[in-house]
Amino acid sequence: MNTKRFSLLLSALFCTALLCSCGESAAPVDDMTGEVNEEYSAEYDDSVLFQNKSIPICDVNDQELCKIDAFGISTLAGTKLLYTKLPKSPCEKSDTLEYHLYDIENGGDQKLETVENWIYEENYEAKAVGSHLYISVSSGDYIERDSRLQTIYDIDTEKGTMSPLLEVKGGIPYNTFTIAGDELILAELLETGQSDLVRVNLADTKQKRPVVHEYDESKTFCKGSIRHIDSDASHIYTVRLDWTEDEVYSLYKETYDYDLNLLESVDLDPVFTGGDNTEKQQWVAGFFVRDAYMFYQNFSVTTFFGKLDGKKADALVPADDLFAYAPNADGSEDDDLFLRIFGDEYEDDSLRNRFYLADPKTGKVQTASFRPKEKRYAFRSALRGSNGNLLLTVGYMPEEEGEALPDRVYYINMKDLDFKPL
Repeated sequence: MNTKRFSLLLSALFCTALLCSCGESAAPVDDMTGEVNEEYSAEYDDSVLFQNKSIPICDVNDQELCKIDAFGISTLAGTKLLYTKLPKSPCEKSDTLEYHLYDIENGGDQKLETVENWIYEENYEAKAVGSHLYISVSSGDYIERDSRLQTIYDIDTEKGTMSPLLEVKGGIPYNTFTIAGDELILAELLETGQSDLVRVNLADTKQKRPVVHEYDESKTFCKGSIRHIDSDASHIYTVRLDWTEDEVYSLYKETYDYDLNLLESVDLDPVFTGGDNTEKQQWVAGFFVRDAYMFYQNFSVTTFFGKLDGKKADALVPADDLFAYAPNADGSEDDDLFLRIFGDEYEDDSLRNRFYLADPKTGKVQTASFRPKEKRYAFRSALRGSNGNLLLTVGYMPEEEGEALPDRVYYINMKDLDFKPL
């Protein structure tokens, strides 16, 4: 992959991601160039675009438990909600954000840290171990590597502190990380198209923090681009993109032991309809391996949930781009929860607002639905906490005419849902 093409790819990705993360009122952008449509720009009013929203959090019976004034919701750690807030709202720019921690069950809001020159947050990558929550936040410039910084923050949810653990100079905002035993391992994509691994020993209390990692193309872990990294109690898993000189792309699921010895490499081609070259190049939004299945989802249209057996992909549930995973940052649950999102105008109304609960050992799937009293509300996203707690965001945006409904958040328990075999 040559440097010029690599830079153009990053330009489109970063600009699109930033605008999408700022809410529904962001101006349309060109998917290839990342440029804002000039006709739309004439009516583009930054003073009302970037603002905090008052978000009610309700129980299963639609009774309001509390309300937060937030710019965005990051993740759920136990009963505590990590969210962002603009220091001043409305404002012309969203490049300064405060991070807050709110205890939904016990009340109490804590301001943790202010991040300036903010450009991206990998909330879908958040990992929790005990009282420590790790999340990746990028700041600086979208394109210029020398002005870009990826920071993995260590948030102590008991003490209410947020401090930088790892700073990756020039790090791409989509660099992925995992926690394997006592190590945090980040897969760094270099401009050469190769990948390096950055490792931080979490148990080493004498290690100077933050650990600062300098960009160095001479150090590589493997050929190709690691699109995602995950781990369990004994293995590390990666999704690695490789290609030929003729630009034929291949994507592999690779398994390592904790000493980073490669144990297995499996071609993911069966997951992609017709072996789509473009889809294989996409960044990965979610990936994990379980006993009975695998989950893969990219930022485009490819989602797979099922078994991969040789050259055959056997889906447990038909998964399209409206099929999503409900992240569990601390991995405290023994099962995995999925949901169907943005079901505002489903032709088959029975598909709206559906959950899917999967058993990793058997591969059996159960399903349940949840309907707010306002029947038009449809699922947007979900986060799992501890003890069966679930944070569910709903909204409504009509396809044709009509008025959108403000987003609402529900804090419910899995016991409130009536799961039945699929």
